Amino acid sequence: MKNLFVICLLCLCSSCAMHVIPLKGTYHKEGYTFSTELSKAAAWDTLINFFTREGIGLKTLDKADGILITDKVSFLKHYTWENANDAPTDSLAYVVCSKYRDWTMVQPTIRPSILNGAWMMHLYEQNNHTYLQINLANTDARIAGFGQTANATNNTTTTDNLSYNIVLEVRSTGIFENKVRSAIDGK
Repeated sequence: MKNLFVICLLCLCSSCAMHVIPLKGTYHKEGYTFSTELSKAAAWDTLINFFTREGIGLKTLDKADGILITDKVSFLKHYTWENANDAPTDSLAYVVCSKYRDWTMVQPTIRPSILNGAWMMHLYEQNNHTYLQINLANTDARIAGFGQTANATNNTTTTDNLSYNIVLEVRSTGIFENKVRSAIDGK
């Protein structure tokens, strides 16, 4: 009887194995591009002011080529998951990440311990118009166990005796890009 219980328990656990649930919704994989009435120089100044107000550090600034790359940004306070209709559950989140379910299924998903990335922007002129392309890049979304701690406030992570490391998929929802667009358009 004891062996039957163990076999049933093993079958139950293996049928409910831990797994990443991939994203199903449609998101901007190639980035978000929009035009503005501002000159390239005026749009550049507006971008710099925007990131200063938001408190987001800038890693690369190349005004001549119109390249701006932010420091690594934590999204632990600005992320969401997909609902049953494959849409983000939080309409104000900057990114959406895949869910991870463990065999206990106690929680609908396990929260990521690391979730960050960088914004890459290219400001350019073409046919007498100014365009801004925004891409989410270098994303790192993980669930790490035992000894892994993440601090969203100062964007640091400490690892001691890491026992597992599950990588999650992450995509931009377009909310941050629209916020940048509104800042450039003066709205």
